[in-house]
Amino acid sequence: MHKLYILIFYILSFFIIFINNSYSQWLQTNGPFGGDVMAFAVSDTNIFVGTHGDGVFLSTNNAKTWSKTSPDYQIQFVNTLIFMDSLLFAGTYGDGVYFLPDFGESWIPASSGLTELDVRTLAVYDTMLFAGTYGGGIFRSTDKGNSWEEVNTGLTNTRINTIAVLDTIIFAGSHGNGIFMSMDNGNSWENSNNGIWADHIRCFAISDTTIFAGTWEGVFRSTDNGASWNALHSGTMKPSVECMVIMDSTLFAGTARGKILSSMNNGDSWTTLDSGLVYDKIQALAVIDTNLLAGTENKGVFLSTDKGNSWQPVNQGLQMSSVQALTATDSFLFAGSDGGGIFRSSDEGAFWEESSTGLDWMKITDFVVRDSNLFAATSGGFIYRSTNYGSTWENLNKGLKSSDIQSIVFMDSILFAGASGTGVHLSLNNGNTWENVSSGMTNYFVTTFAVMDSHLFVGTDGGGVLLTTDKGETWLEMNSGLLDKKITSLKVLKTYIFAGTDDGGGVYRSDDKGETWTKVNEGLTDYYINAFAVSGTNLFAGTPVGVFLSTDFGQSWMDITTGTGFIRQGVQSLTIADTFLYAGTQYGGVWKRPLPEVIVSVSEKSDNFPSEYALGNNYPNPFNPETHIRFSVPKLSDVKITIYNIQGQFVETIYDSETPAGFYNIMWSASAHPSGIYFIRMTADNFHKTQKCLLLK
Repeated sequence: MHKLYILIFYILSFFIIFINNSYSQWLQTNGPFGGDVMAFAVSDTNIFVGTHGDGVFLSTNNAKTWSKTSPDYQIQFVNTLIFMDSLLFAGTYGDGVYFLPDFGESWIPASSGLTELDVRTLAVYDTMLFAGTYGGGIFRSTDKGNSWEEVNTGLTNTRINTIAVLDTIIFAGSHGNGIFMSMDNGNSWENSNNGIWADHIRCFAISDTTIFAGTWEGVFRSTDNGASWNALHSGTMKPSVECMVIMDSTLFAGTARGKILSSMNNGDSWTTLDSGLVYDKIQALAVIDTNLLAGTENKGVFLSTDKGNSWQPVNQGLQMSSVQALTATDSFLFAGSDGGGIFRSSDEGAFWEESSTGLDWMKITDFVVRDSNLFAATSGGFIYRSTNYGSTWENLNKGLKSSDIQSIVFMDSILFAGASGTGVHLSLNNGNTWENVSSGMTNYFVTTFAVMDSHLFVGTDGGGVLLTTDKGETWLEMNSGLLDKKITSLKVLKTYIFAGTDDGGGVYRSDDKGETWTKVNEGLTDYYINAFAVSGTNLFAGTPVGVFLSTDFGQSWMDITTGTGFIRQGVQSLTIADTFLYAGTQYGGVWKRPLPEVIVSVSEKSDNFPSEYALGNNYPNPFNPETHIRFSVPKLSDVKITIYNIQGQFVETIYDSETPAGFYNIMWSASAHPSGIYFIRMTADNFHKTQKCLLLK
């Protein structure tokens, strides 16, 4: 019977742990889809895409859906992909070469001998693998990547963008010195620029005995093994060609301006194919059976089933968009991406739809909502307004002379726009017209706003914080105590204003409307702050390594970033909607976490104040690794909550702050502590109480 009780105990413990772990984590929403696609590799029905930011994805159903090949984020920034026999090789930005054996789930490093790890291109010739690097020239491997040797004899430029093989000749396209070729397996190189005036070679394509070179000055062709080249584009507006592929006898070229050109006569004449494409750089092209694939800089992958005449996005599962701005209305959650436009969701991120109709610029920097109007700022200097929840947008740039709008905010009925280089602009008529109110500002590179009563605070890039109390008529520097002047985010919480910095200074707080600032970084492990969000008296800070929470007005911070993969995404934006905290990430779309898991909730209704001090039971209990602790104070008090172990030894302080009257709910994360019995002790004035809890891992 004793053994039975033990078995039941462990079963119940496992069940509790399973439930708690499944609940206490960040969840990636189902998008927005898209992102930065750099390369394709095709083997039978397997399509691999290399991305900048989220590694390599695989589709086995003709690009209908995609899945990650490396869930543990071994590689992130992929420049090029190529098959050598059954091995898939990836050249990366800064991490050298990796290979994936037999479509496995783990990438293996293969960079021994590489002295430059920014690998821009890979090429196979016979039993040799060549790697072109940006700054280190060309390397050769004769043992499938196990070791590399430098082969740069004759190269006068070591920045190599592309390599291709025609019969026994190896061609290398450089960034700055045109084309080089080798006829002895890469042992020596010579210049091959007869007829080419373009210095920057981006790509090659080969058809029988003809080689094409894509450059920033259009396409060049050689029919004599590189002895001479002919330009295939004339005029002043030559296309900047980023990639090429040949399907049957048709040559396709992807351009930096989002167009795909096709030629059925070896480049003598060209047709533009862009139906269904968006204005986004075409970075990769591939053929699978009778279909074409195009990889773009921000919009992910497009598919054509009619030889390029029409295109459709195929991004289901490609959750790698960079989300710079988030906001919510009563009906929708909005995400502004860095180049992909605007997306919206009406079901907490389960489904996203693009919402960019009317936008001329797709790099979104900020949102603001007022009544039924939604405003979006862009890095292209445009501000847009939607009166139908993002279904359509109109341009609001009359009188707005700026090339980069970083932030927008309302103060009463006045709309302010902060620009990088031209300071602050205001509109008195909902954005229809604008005027500049920057006279007297000491820094015109505006990054963020915050409003407190009649005070408009402006964060700048290098000039700290500026203040106007008369709607831009006059400006004051508010930098006393502010040692770090690159401000990324400002947020008001009660009587405090917080400033996040971008030069390693972390968070500053002012309790006197910006007159003086104090650094408040206790508990932070990353001092580069990208965004703030507020819920009640809880302050959230988004950083490159995740999200931090302060429940005591910045006095201390707690890392609330748990969940596989989220910590590597880099948090760019935060917003609160209903019962969720949403985080826009650099390469992973939008993530969310239920607020009740992490926040301190406070009742401020005078008729609902507690009548006495109290420390409630923690829940769940047992727990792993997080539990919530409820307490109440009847008046403004110095409250301290500490943790002790079973031996009575002090473990840590989880709350220590002057606390207004109210009901509170804080979270303790015990991830750094072993399983066992712990005691939660609360002291406030003359009140002392201790509760027992059980951590089961």
